[in-house]
Amino acid sequence: MIDILLRRVLDNWAQLYPGSPPPTALQHILQSRRRVIFFLFAPGQLEIPLAVIKLSRHPAQNEQLEKTVSVIRTVRGLLGPPLEQTVPRTISLGQIQDLGCIVESALPGDPMRLDTSLWRSAAVAQKNVRAFATWLERFQKKVSTGKQTFNGDVLLDQVLLPLERGLAKSPSNFDLSNISSLLEQRLQGLPVPLVWSYGDTHHSNFLMQKGQISGAVDWEGAAPKQWPWLDWFQFVFQYAVEFCRKKNPAWDSVVCGKTAIDMLLARPEDRIANILQRETTTFISHLGYDRDLIVPLFITFLARLYWPEHKDLLLSHALAHIDAKT
Repeated sequence: MIDILLRRVLDNWAQLYPGSPPPTALQHILQSRRRVIFFLFAPGQLEIPLAVIKLSRHPAQNEQLEKTVSVIRTVRGLLGPPLEQTVPRTISLGQIQDLGCIVESALPGDPMRLDTSLWRSAAVAQKNVRAFATWLERFQKKVSTGKQTFNGDVLLDQVLLPLERGLAKSPSNFDLSNISSLLEQRLQGLPVPLVWSYGDTHHSNFLMQKGQISGAVDWEGAAPKQWPWLDWFQFVFQYAVEFCRKKNPAWDSVVCGKTAIDMLLARPEDRIANILQRETTTFISHLGYDRDLIVPLFITFLARLYWPEHKDLLLSHALAHIDAKT
């Protein structure tokens, strides 16, 4: 199979790298995650990949993989130069043994990494979050898909019902009707710009070069007509979760999640929380919103976030913040 894959990549090289001659041969390194992923290299040059092949694990995944090609083509077209260079060119290679296959151009830079050391953690966090904020602001200016007003139907369908489902197993004593009323008071009539969402803004999906984001990988979650704060809150929340996990390896996911929520919404108790909150305030202000909306907007994000277990505990913890501010 790998010989067929490599041959198809070379046959499509002109689309992947216009004006660049194909290499005479390719080496590959297999990495397995949700997809089967091959990193391709020129012979003897294993430091810098030339391209990335993604292969479905099962035919049921083919449609989503093919959709990614169309999504990336659309997003790159909206971005234009130079920002399109942070998104990989992506080409369908068709199916091999009934499995979908695409190839992406490799992007420059090194994966964004966080640091938990006493002396470097704050400086690294400031650099990472500022780089992401700069990239996201530029990205969202190019990918507007309309506007929306938070009327009763939007609040019910996209905020309150997901929140109710998320809390279905919660043992908490929250008065959901009171919480719903508070959210309606804060969000009713709010004008919202709609944008393409990247959809998976975990810091590890970003490449850095000279202090700036040089690439964003894994676009399978991208979608149009999304709220602009979703990508922001996913980045800062998961950054805080990973920081807690690395600094406190014995903590389970719920403890890390609750602590991350406090880092974003409670009075900051360390430099990392202070950075995350300051940058969040700046991002929200650029949308034209007051910082008082940070908690309710975060709750709309959290209600949608995929969390593998005990999400109700995270929602209850976040709702305590909106309840405490009334």
